[in-house]
Amino acid sequence: MKVYLIRHAEEEEGGGLSKKGQEQSLVLAEWLKDKKIAALYSSDRKRARETAEIAAPNLKLEPQIIPHLEEVRELEPLESIIEARGRAEGGLHFALAENPGRNIALVLHSKLIRELLAKLELKEFIEGEDLPNTGVVVLDYQDGKFKLVSYAIVP
Repeated sequence: MKVYLIRHAEEEEGGGLSKKGQEQSLVLAEWLKDKKIAALYSSDRKRARETAEIAAPNLKLEPQIIPHLEEVRELEPLESIIEARGRAEGGLHFALAENPGRNIALVLHSKLIRELLAKLELKEFIEGEDLPNTGVVVLDYQDGKFKLVSYAIVP
């Protein structure tokens, strides 16, 4: 099965998507269309939710919120990288358990994606480099193990 980790589209001040971000989400939706996505999950942050909501109709899915996918908390309450990695891994495993053997997509945040890849010990990615808006990381998940297929695809 494939897991698509997607950074949200471009945001504007206030946390929602900019006009460009809305267009990026439509392009993302078209790119995902033939990937046989069984479930679409999102962070509870507005920019991630909106990205998923724009993509969802093209996938004939209803996006589901997983609070574990929110960005790394750098304001009060502060969160350590270890906590963020564990939280993200918990959200990912929840989505996997809900969809055994089926492709899934998760819309979340660049730093959290990098931390999740580090937690999964997928060291092939470039540490410290932000994913571009709507950048996609593709993982293969078989027999309880992850393999990095591609990093930072921009539809």
